[in-house]
Amino acid sequence: MLSIPIYKYFRNVFLLIFGLFHLKLYSQISATYSINADLKLKDRLIIINQKVKVSNNSSKVLDTLFFNDWSNSYRDTKTPLAQRLAEEFDRSFYFSSPRSKGKTAIRNIKIGNKSINWERLKNQNDIIKIILKDPLTNNDTILLNLDYSIEIPNTQFTGIGYKRNLINLQDFIISLSSYKDDKWLIHSNLNLNDNSQIKSKYTVKWLYPKNLHLLSSMKKLNTVSRENKKEAYFESELIRSPKFMFSKENKVIGYEVDNTTIYTDIFDKSASLGQSKVEKIHRYLASLIGKNKFDETFLITSYDYDLRPLYGLNIFPKIINPYDVVFVEEITFLKTYITEYVRQRLDLNFRQNHWLSEGVTIYLINRYIKENYPNQKWTGKLSSLPYFKKYSIAKLNFNYSFMLYSELMLRNNLHQAATTSKDKLIRFNERIATPYQVGTMFSYLENYIGNNAFDKILYNLDKVKNISDLKELINKYSNKINADNLLEYLNQKHTLDFRINNVSKSNNGYIIDTDQLSKSEIPYQVSMIKNDSIIATNWITNNFRTKTFFNNDSSDYIAINPEFGLPETNKRNNWYSTKSSIFNKPFSIKFIKDVEDPMKTQLLINPTGSYNLYDGVSFAARFHNKTLQSRPFVYVFEPGYSTQENTLVGTLNALYRHYNDSKSNYLTQFKFYGSSFHYSNNLRYTVAVPSLRFYFRSNDLRDNLRNVLSLSWFHIERELMDISSKTPNYSLAQIKFVTSNPGSVKFLTMNNSLEIAKDFKKIILEIQYRKLFSSGRLFSSRLFFGSFLGKRKNLNNYFNFNLNRPNDYLFEYSYLGRSETEGFYSQQFILNEGGFKSIIPNSSSDRWILSTNFAIGIWKWFEVYADMGILNNINLPSKGYYDYGIRLNFIPDYFELYFPFGSSYENEINSRDYLSKVRFVLSLNGEDLGKFFSRKWL
Repeated sequence: MLSIPIYKYFRNVFLLIFGLFHLKLYSQISATYSINADLKLKDRLIIINQKVKVSNNSSKVLDTLFFNDWSNSYRDTKTPLAQRLAEEFDRSFYFSSPRSKGKTAIRNIKIGNKSINWERLKNQNDIIKIILKDPLTNNDTILLNLDYSIEIPNTQFTGIGYKRNLINLQDFIISLSSYKDDKWLIHSNLNLNDNSQIKSKYTVKWLYPKNLHLLSSMKKLNTVSRENKKEAYFESELIRSPKFMFSKENKVIGYEVDNTTIYTDIFDKSASLGQSKVEKIHRYLASLIGKNKFDETFLITSYDYDLRPLYGLNIFPKIINPYDVVFVEEITFLKTYITEYVRQRLDLNFRQNHWLSEGVTIYLINRYIKENYPNQKWTGKLSSLPYFKKYSIAKLNFNYSFMLYSELMLRNNLHQAATTSKDKLIRFNERIATPYQVGTMFSYLENYIGNNAFDKILYNLDKVKNISDLKELINKYSNKINADNLLEYLNQKHTLDFRINNVSKSNNGYIIDTDQLSKSEIPYQVSMIKNDSIIATNWITNNFRTKTFFNNDSSDYIAINPEFGLPETNKRNNWYSTKSSIFNKPFSIKFIKDVEDPMKTQLLINPTGSYNLYDGVSFAARFHNKTLQSRPFVYVFEPGYSTQENTLVGTLNALYRHYNDSKSNYLTQFKFYGSSFHYSNNLRYTVAVPSLRFYFRSNDLRDNLRNVLSLSWFHIERELMDISSKTPNYSLAQIKFVTSNPGSVKFLTMNNSLEIAKDFKKIILEIQYRKLFSSGRLFSSRLFFGSFLGKRKNLNNYFNFNLNRPNDYLFEYSYLGRSETEGFYSQQFILNEGGFKSIIPNSSSDRWILSTNFAIGIWKWFEVYADMGILNNINLPSKGYYDYGIRLNFIPDYFELYFPFGSSYENEINSRDYLSKVRFVLSLNGEDLGKFFSRKWL
């Protein structure tokens, strides 16, 4: 063991007593851990003998104890963690082998020398419940002995566990659950980085292979080598949850700053600056939010950063990284260190009050960058490129990315109250939007109440346990009107929109009429701008319509919150140009894409294209107003040139979205869609579709259940070779109701529609269901029923139902060769109507159709499928059909291959031209593919 100087010994004893006293003041129950751990590397196993001393500091008598056993959350696909991963469309855990998963095997739990009974909670098998025979009264203490082993999971699931040459461990031991306000916090592991266990004293002895390096967030006392093993001893006074990392390579460097040791591998290419950067950042934090009075150790690794990066810094691939390497490594360390530092300072229920710790983290990052890199652009070195520097995105400061990311969700009505429990947030809000929103709010509050008042609040955050405590601090250190209303902005789902309603000139000045769409009275600034500088400003502290007079008529713009703002649904109405007359603001034309510029009227143009057999490749230009931030009214006009037909083709989209905050009918959308292409050689079709849609959902955004009611009018005009055709042009009304719950484990959608045309009426019912079993097998099923209603008038078979390839008379599907009856293009498959994969002649119906489609996984993408259907035609008996085969389901609904084996028509597997029987699914729609890859975030 290491010898410790006598003065350090007494200092540590004093600090421990102080720490324990402090812990008793702020915790109602405390724990001390003594752990012996033996790492069996080949078996990926940790054998643990553990003592836990539990003290009851509350006034309550405790007859039950709860313990977190988060290592057991990797046991199987029924745990809360497994369900959470599946909800976010991460199937890696479902498809993983038993050896890749992890679990805890408890051999014994004793009090003294007596074994005691324990159980795991139903539906929370990573929580252990112990009922005490002798209840724990005030100031009583008991000592528990635990013998158990942990099978280490693969890191691919949450980043915790093993992978080649690395073992990363955190929240892995059995630990006492937190007890706050006379309640147990019984939180399962959901991969949210929100373990709220109380700060405790730990002593740990590790036995591990000699070829490994061991790093920890605990203070290392000594390491002893014994043959092919090492023994390492660690201790820490008051930490929340120790971290350990085993690796075959050690790139970590230790830095000493004041009474703190910081181990990190982040400063690689800027290693010579490591000490100065670590000192600067540590003292920056200590000066703003305080520091502990006893020695601390932090383990800050690039691996930790990669698990939860700073979104904004990581948007560019490394090959074109536009940031200076010193800046990247400094901000990478800053983000990772602040996260750990803040969690050590604050005593919170991190699942419920995550908004405070993570919001303060983003605020501190924002402030640090503002003070040390005031001219850093979000696009880095790209902002100085001759062509690119003219774009609005090139002019954005790096810190504006925090605003931009939080507005992404707000403008799509996917935002949630910042104080929503972390397990109820959707992934994008949990990781990005909510922390960025709160961090931006803190910057806004600082600007309103002043730096001195805000710094006092910041330094006393360790006294804050909830939003009410923070409100008291704001009122204590600030006398600004409605400053604490900003917390109401966080405490509810808040759609905010500041507006300039009217500007009139009067007596060498301007009268500005403003108000705000808000549930609270949020203070805001009205300013006059001249040459990009504020020349006059005034704070408005109510949400009523207000008129402000500025005795100055020399400004270029009048603006609301021109420097410090909050996320809003619309910022274009925050700016008014005093110089423009036609568009109210200067007109701007940019190519490709840009961020919203509230100072300009924007038109965006970018090249695009499409392909089908008859038009060939169509080269087009897209004229639109779709910036990176969503807006209520969007138009997209895409005129193109058909290289096959040598004529113009294209589409027109215009839509208006009205979001209803906190209502089940969360979106009402009016849309007009028009398109004109060719459906056969030299034959054009034109479609015009106005529609009105009502979107419904639960207030719980993690619930994937959605309902859509749409009212549409289709008008189709077609050029025909046969002028005697009875269906050249036609129109019909469609009423459709869709219910969908597209989960990763269970997928259910129901599509009901009624079509009313001059000569016919149709009713359609479609149900799709998918189930992913714990074995990794996917079962898919579909039921389709369609029927004509009433009498039909002179109707040919163009509108008939079909088993295998409907006519798509509404031109809704993206067929590459919609009129082909043979060859490659005729083999394209889009699931609709009968859904058969085999081509069966004479399989249409002029009365009704009933069809079912089934598929079940065999191994990974390989599935077997079978279809069965019944057709009924007028004046003919009903007839049954079937087919079956193999499906390669690479990306469901986007890229699939079908290999028919047999059907009621023929045995395709024996056909000489078998390849002509193969069907394929291929989606070339970029927006559809984008939705597929973004599902886990929404």
